[in-house]
Amino acid sequence: MIICFNCNDRIKSILDGLIATGQYSDYAGVIQAALNNLVVLHERLDGKSHIVIEDNTGDFNDENKDIKPFYSFDTRQPDSKQLQRIFPVIPEEFGQLTGYPDFPLSVAEPQDSYTRRQTIAIDKWMFGQYNTLLPAKATCRALGHLLYEYPQGIQLQKAVISITESAARLGDYLQHHDKTHSLPREDSLATGFPSTVPGAEKAKLRYGRQFVGNLNQQHAMTGMLFDLKLVNMADQRNKLITLTEAGYRFAALANPVLDRQQEYPTQKFNREEIDFFLAHVHYSVPVEDHAYSTLLRYISTGRDTPEQLDTVLQRHVPRDTRLQVSKSFLASQRSGTISRMTDLELIRRERIGVKFKYHITDRGEQFMQLQSYATGDSSRLTRILHNDILSDNYINS
Repeated sequence: MIICFNCNDRIKSILDGLIATGQYSDYAGVIQAALNNLVVLHERLDGKSHIVIEDNTGDFNDENKDIKPFYSFDTRQPDSKQLQRIFPVIPEEFGQLTGYPDFPLSVAEPQDSYTRRQTIAIDKWMFGQYNTLLPAKATCRALGHLLYEYPQGIQLQKAVISITESAARLGDYLQHHDKTHSLPREDSLATGFPSTVPGAEKAKLRYGRQFVGNLNQQHAMTGMLFDLKLVNMADQRNKLITLTEAGYRFAALANPVLDRQQEYPTQKFNREEIDFFLAHVHYSVPVEDHAYSTLLRYISTGRDTPEQLDTVLQRHVPRDTRLQVSKSFLASQRSGTISRMTDLELIRRERIGVKFKYHITDRGEQFMQLQSYATGDSSRLTRILHNDILSDNYINS
């Protein structure tokens, strides 16, 4: 007999968590055990609000009458926060957006001091600690939902506090996912996210500054989303931020993790998201575009290990700052960019013992081919753009 029923995200996470313990082979086993236990509980309740299953290993006489029983079952509604700690779920703040907003996204993208195809020194690349793109997607989603309540822009500090708290709960879910699938550190989905465990305040602070936004001493906005031109200040005086059009469109695309549509446990983005993001980077973010093409070019010529890349990347340190740019900083810049490129499936990492080797994927080869054509060669460029690397919808819009 087959019985179908609607299952929300919380119940699905509970089922997944129970299977992950190894005590049940599949969902059917969990449900059958739960129903059998429920029948026993109802028989024992007999009109009472709760029952206690006592420890039968000893006699409960006058000498040990104060010993507490091992298990207590309460039929009242369980505490939702307690359940979320045991079986984390994806917070609704990161749920899918419903179509295009009914308010204008009029903010311009942040201005850029660089142009496409310009050579950019490595100390001007995006900060190496921005080593994962999933937090960018999550924050864009959360901002998209907040904009329905604050269409003129969200106060920066309010956005930081609200989104960081939600990101910590999402971090719990992602850590549970990583543990369930025994993912190695380099494939972890929880990288960059804080959690709700005690002592995680520094991680929350870092997430807020790096993946939501911050104001520097000159009161200019900083952060990964700003650098990627996915957010901008809507009102400098009142410190209101909003998504750019690219930021909202990136947020609105379906995501394998946030929308529970993964084809394999390590998948962070689907093809449409990656295509859109690469198109945005190529046309609007010269610094990131240059970093990707630079590393792909070196890897294609055999500099395919971290050590070899760090050696050749020293050429990209300006002469007047070589004394200030340490080897550890250069390695961080390389590592962060490599990690973002891995998220975008431009390269894949092969672990060889304790070391890594980088390989260019088919998508990476196509991205390199895109870079090799002059900007003015529109006909050939357009053919490459439509050759499975960039979104047709984005190109034609």
